[in-house]
Amino acid sequence: MILRTRLLLSTALFIASALACGDASAATVTGSVKNASGQPAQDATVMVYSAGVRKGYSTFCPTCYVDCGKRTTTDDKGEFTIAGLDDELVFNLIVLQDGQIPAWLRGVDPQKGVAATALLKPRPESTNANSVFGRVVDTKENPVPDAVVEINALLTNGGRGRYGSFPDGLAVSNAQGEFKLSANDPQLATALGEPVTNMLMEVKPRGLAPRLYMAQVSRTQHEITLNDGATVTGRLLFRGKAVPNAELVMLTLNRANGAGYSPMHIGTDEKGRFAMTNVPVGRTWSLAVNPDSLSEPGVAEPRFLSTGHDGEVVNVGDVVLKPGYTLSGRVVLSDGQPVPADMRLTLATDRFGGRTVTLPPDGRFEIKGLKGAYTVLPQVRGYRVPDGVYLETLVERDIAGLTITLVPVPAPMQPQAPIAAPTTR
Repeated sequence: MILRTRLLLSTALFIASALACGDASAATVTGSVKNASGQPAQDATVMVYSAGVRKGYSTFCPTCYVDCGKRTTTDDKGEFTIAGLDDELVFNLIVLQDGQIPAWLRGVDPQKGVAATALLKPRPESTNANSVFGRVVDTKENPVPDAVVEINALLTNGGRGRYGSFPDGLAVSNAQGEFKLSANDPQLATALGEPVTNMLMEVKPRGLAPRLYMAQVSRTQHEITLNDGATVTGRLLFRGKAVPNAELVMLTLNRANGAGYSPMHIGTDEKGRFAMTNVPVGRTWSLAVNPDSLSEPGVAEPRFLSTGHDGEVVNVGDVVLKPGYTLSGRVVLSDGQPVPADMRLTLATDRFGGRTVTLPPDGRFEIKGLKGAYTVLPQVRGYRVPDGVYLETLVERDIAGLTITLVPVPAPMQPQAPIAAPTTR
């Protein structure tokens, strides 16, 4: 049963550990920023947006580390240095400059001593007619700076829409909490057949709950209020024992047409406990265990939960792993060739928990800790399944000897001379 309470007793340990972070030895990251023409970008801001542990999985919010929010500006050579960082962490940096699309520098590891390089692209010209102006505030109406804002969908009054990733659809709120986003793709109006009138955005602040917001495209400024969100807690067990250093993932149940939040991740501590903070409220979520994070293969039944109001703590109790089953077999190429290097086999599922393995030259595979229905997707360059329909398999017991035969992809058809029309006598 899922228990709900406003008390934060079960999360106190996690919050305390987050606040204590920063006592490790200091580290430095360096790098450079260039503009689209390859010239140094002077006076660009480089900020630590989020961080994560180098090994294993973090037990608390990735934007809540002490180092998050630290920043600097580039010099006349476009170079930057951020010192005094936690040597045990790996960082995601974001680069900002007026008139440019923000650029990410992900997975920057101070221990590697490698300078990070960012390339800024100019933001396309836009008008009020295709832009959204916003201001991000908290529940006390204080501005929320450094919130990343991304476009999830562009819509028209006629009901048409475009969903997914928008390379230019990225902004970051300034010190006053303000931002501007524009639908700049010149092919967009042609593709949709009419002008964009609404924009669905995901606002991702540091230390607060993300929010999906539908804004009408206009010169009017939208005020977007963010709250702390809910906290989801529980414990991960396998054979009656705590599972430390494993990862759990939460996804919104409805993810169609841009309505889903970005996946939320959290690690377990040495006692198998976890506390996912800043979870958006008013949604239903699926909670799953990342099978790749487990030292011993296991599987858990899907768990579902809902978040009702700000400040709520949802305790899902014990999430119990079971051994699961093993699927083994071989990918065979019909022409007798060995499987090329770095080819993969993926078991896809309608929930989180799909598995991917790299195939050896003989195509043999073995995947443990499975349970449920999977679509088998062999990914071998130059080959495909014979009829174009991928294999589906239900794993409710150990399955051995599964053979998947792939055939070469046909060569492109060559143009043929037109057939002459018959002559009439």
